[in-house]
Amino acid sequence: MKRAEVLSNLAYLVAGLFMLHVGHYIVAIALVALSVTSSLYHLTHYRDWRIADRYFVVGTVLAVMYELGMLSPISGSLLALLAIYPAVALMPLDPFVIAGVGLSAGYIWPKSWLPLGLMMLAGYCASRAERVDHLTTEYQVFHSLWHVLTALAVIVTLLVAS
Repeated sequence: MKRAEVLSNLAYLVAGLFMLHVGHYIVAIALVALSVTSSLYHLTHYRDWRIADRYFVVGTVLAVMYELGMLSPISGSLLALLAIYPAVALMPLDPFVIAGVGLSAGYIWPKSWLPLGLMMLAGYCASRAERVDHLTTEYQVFHSLWHVLTALAVIVTLLVAS
């Protein structure tokens, strides 16, 4: 069933290709990198791929903030460098993701109600997945929904902000 987690990472690839098509190049690169690293982590469960996966989760949030105009190239680069430590230390990333999504939603409010709702639903799915054994179907389904819903939320965030 681990195949579901690997296949659901295609949502990041599709989102990345769509972002490339509409001109959001930084987010496109982050999403494609997230698709690759997350797929490789879920396929192999190697620590190095887990670190890369986690780094590009934060990297994607920072890329969205940059594309929205919230970060300059310098501040975005500094935050990206700072994101290396929590990724390598395998710290929980929820606070970083929540802060970035919350700031982004506030920045484009009231247009952000739909992407914010998608992220809240994705957060529920992630929370539900983390409460059960990772080998169960329930985990695979809810973690896969996290992949799909967060990819969709990135697309919708940048579309409604335009």
